[in-house]
Amino acid sequence: MKKEIYRNILDGNTRPCCFYCEEDHPAALDGYHHYEGKLYPDDEILTCKNCHAKITSDQNNLPTKSRATHDEAYYLVTIGAHLETIGKNLKECGFVRAENDRGY
Repeated sequence: MKKEIYRNILDGNTRPCCFYCEEDHPAALDGYHHYEGKLYPDDEILTCKNCHAKITSDQNNLPTKSRATHDEAYYLVTIGAHLETIGKNLKECGFVRAENDRGY
């Protein structure tokens, strides 16, 4: 995966970055996270190592049965982890924007 990320940067085709935090350093990008789980391999988003670890950690705290069958509990935890990560970054952007608007 990292070879593909580096190749895209060198070719100037794209600026790959983490879906959640916009980290764009190739060494920090983890690859593609199956946001609906491995049962749906085509549903992927590019994540950095930190964001991927946070979401996967929450998923791994579920019982094995929930993770294996992707039951309702799995989806609730997964959606919650995604929203928590996105929400944190939105709040940070809001505070930065507010400071920039004040002329700091």
